[in-house]
Amino acid sequence: DAANFRKFRVAETKHGRVAMMASIGTVVSHSVKFPGFENVPAGIGALTNEAALPGIAALVVFSGLLELVLWKDDANKDPGNFGDPLSWGE
Repeated sequence: DAANFRKFRVAETKHGRVAMMASIGTVVSHSVKFPGFENVPAGIGALTNEAALPGIAALVVFSGLLELVLWKDDANKDPGNFGDPLSWGE
């Protein structure tokens, strides 16, 4: 049915964008370090490092807020279309 198809299309678009950001983050994390996280290893090793826990927690909270508050799905728009928040298209 159309509602299920739309739900899957929204999920596919969102997962694709997350995968693209994760691939860029994996490459960039080897050369860019945020202040206070200089001693955290790059890549998957950060998940087992105790010094990385505040950063991981902040990332989860920030992502959750974006997902629940800012990036809500609008049934009147195409899936993944959140408009032009910075007005670059004007």
